[in-house]
Amino acid sequence: MMWTALLMTVALAADPEAAVKDAQTHLAHGRYAEAEEVLAPVLKGDDVPLVATVLQAELDWTQGRRDAAQQRLMEVVEQHPKDAKPQALLARLLYQRGRLTEAATAAEAALKLNVDEPLAHLVQADVWTETGDLRKAADGYRWFVRYYNRAQPTDAETLLLVAEGSAQYARWKSVSQIFDFVVNTLAEDALKADADCWQAHHIAGTLLLEKYNKADGLPELNKALAINPNAVGLVVLLQQQR
Repeated sequence: MMWTALLMTVALAADPEAAVKDAQTHLAHGRYAEAEEVLAPVLKGDDVPLVATVLQAELDWTQGRRDAAQQRLMEVVEQHPKDAKPQALLARLLYQRGRLTEAATAAEAALKLNVDEPLAHLVQADVWTETGDLRKAADGYRWFVRYYNRAQPTDAETLLLVAEGSAQYARWKSVSQIFDFVVNTLAEDALKADADCWQAHHIAGTLLLEKYNKADGLPELNKALAINPNAVGLVVLLQQQR
């Protein structure tokens, strides 16, 4: 057994891409310890892929290690100063920690590097909401509708961000067509791109519940839970529906 584990560790270190994919699968299913175990050899390597460090930061955050997650992302930003994605991820983390001014600065930095960085746009709109600049916030959420029509993204991660921003705009402006678009197009397309994308079921179920449609909303939430039984926010939401 010991030799088997050792050989597996060596194999994962030799193929970082496979290890990262394996870790991503574990994370999607709420298997955090397994994800960290698979990722550890990659993080100890000489040339650590950016995606591996970002994934570990997400694992840190998910398990309550807030300072560790922030420190890791700050290091990534320093190491990749021309990459908008780490800046946007740091902006989201800062926003989640209530550091709105710092989050806004990081989001702006990301948008200077890539004007179409969806996560940075979402953080920016969320910060405007929290600080009471609702006109800017509404336009910030509307950006996602325009962006989708222009760019037609197909990856699950971007589709989820578009869904989140578009849904907020629909809430504020009572645009029922956008609600339907999020549930029936964006969420479904995200799942086609990644069958483990439990967040797609989550956002679809949440919006259906907001429309007082428990008959369709609860099954969506339960599908999300079947993929990731350790998603705390999802578990709490389902308990509230009992």
